[in-house]
Amino acid sequence: KLAALKNEAAKLSNEEFHKKLSRVFTDLHDLHTNYIAPKPLSCAATFIPLRFDSAMDGNKSMVLVSAKLKLKADAVAEVNVGDELVSINGEAVTQVLERLDQVSGGANPDAMRVRAVEMLSLRSLSTQDVPEEDELKLELLRDGKKVEVTVPWFAYRNLDCEGSTERTDEEKISLR
Repeated sequence: KLAALKNEAAKLSNEEFHKKLSRVFTDLHDLHTNYIAPKPLSCAATFIPLRFDSAMDGNKSMVLVSAKLKLKADAVAEVNVGDELVSINGEAVTQVLERLDQVSGGANPDAMRVRAVEMLSLRSLSTQDVPEEDELKLELLRDGKKVEVTVPWFAYRNLDCEGSTERTDEEKISLR
């Protein structure tokens, strides 16, 4: 795969090149072998102010909202911890997770799923692509009733990582 990429590299944009190079390493499904994007991407992350976890209800697998971040909490005011995630942008969450499994880097199906669930709300741009959409239309289930909410992706830059002397009045934050 690297030889093929070398042959086509001159024809690719920087974004296409880095996506394809990252995919070579991701396809290994070995989290000890990573391609780290160059700065400034490696110093950034995108997130929505929610955390999700997988759960089982009998034989049924589901994804639940497990936490709401204080940062940008107003963007998810209508979401409750415990809500079940049914779909994202009209696509069933099971299908979204199957797609994310393939780029998650996990070494086995369980590890792929854990990482894919994490990627629903957090993307480190050092090893993962920028989300294709600007916002997520989440369909949630709460007490048997459908709840729809649109949540924008937010970006975080680690200025210390970038070596920047630029500073704002914003406090340092953790995305975990």
